[in-house]
Amino acid sequence: MNMNKMGKLFLSALSVVSFAACAVGSTDEAVVLGESQDALTGPNGFGFFGSDTLFPAITQAILAWDPTSPLTYYGTGSGNGEKCLRGQAVGTYCNGSKDQTIAPMSRDFNGACQTDPVTLQSEKSNVIALDAVALWANNSQTVSNLTSANVKAAFCGTDGSGSVAACTVLPWAGAELYRRDDVSGTTDVFKTLNSCTGLCANVKIVVDDLTAGPRLSTDAPGTSSLVPVPCAASDSATKCLGKIAANDVDVLAYAGLDAATAGAKKLTINSIPANDTTIRYLVNGLGAPYPYARRLFLNDGIGVRDIEEQGFRDWALVTNKLDFENILTSHGFIACTDPADPSHFALDCGAGKCP
Repeated sequence: MNMNKMGKLFLSALSVVSFAACAVGSTDEAVVLGESQDALTGPNGFGFFGSDTLFPAITQAILAWDPTSPLTYYGTGSGNGEKCLRGQAVGTYCNGSKDQTIAPMSRDFNGACQTDPVTLQSEKSNVIALDAVALWANNSQTVSNLTSANVKAAFCGTDGSGSVAACTVLPWAGAELYRRDDVSGTTDVFKTLNSCTGLCANVKIVVDDLTAGPRLSTDAPGTSSLVPVPCAASDSATKCLGKIAANDVDVLAYAGLDAATAGAKKLTINSIPANDTTIRYLVNGLGAPYPYARRLFLNDGIGVRDIEEQGFRDWALVTNKLDFENILTSHGFIACTDPADPSHFALDCGAGKCP
């Protein structure tokens, strides 16, 4: 087991013995979640799943809240966080029980907002910041702008179906395409904003493996052809995608803003850059937003909330909102309103789908 990865994941002296692969979300991916869940102790467990994009920021925020807390953030994808909130299996965990009641997510809830028929407690979307699905390329790549039609054709095919017949157009000759996996909220947002129903099979998929670190979906679980070069075992899948682009002039990858790394650049889309101003247009309506701008969330589920979950949630969303926002912006995410504006207050992001 790679202890560099575990050192970032486990915020206490809790012991985790071994991990094994279990299929999640689709047949072309697996996320290593664990045979042993020794770290998941207490009424609802001290471990919780959610957005890989938010992994470094949430990890830091938990440490800022209480460095002695056993609360453990696994990341692995917004889809896994949502499943656990709703009592749907993620491997052998969360199977039929709501084992976590908060989930960092890089998209809002899928489907209808759920309400407990007995307690009448409802899911709640808590928007915490803004982000974007950026198209990352090597700094030496001569292409600097793509149209949204170019992006759709490259990753989803000209008709958005992901069929072999439609997936014939590359953004430049010799381009090598990479993406997040299907449990990723980033992939959900990317497909929605590009009106895609499928993704091209020639696009390489990077998944988060809790043993090996980021790996290709074609690597055996627990091993990674991406580690130690160009990625580190402690990297999130998002950060690894940025490093893959920085390492190869032909690579084009989609990932969140936290993929930023030396040697990689964000392409403009429809000649619109992904910056604070154009991404804030998503919420303030003052101009044409970057086409792949999105909101980030720390969502509430329903069920009995563990005392550790409650403590962290209240710190982030109630008592220490500015501290939480400052951590998010230090990782490249964008405050919903300009912090330099005298009228700014932290997490002023408006309501999500489930109010």
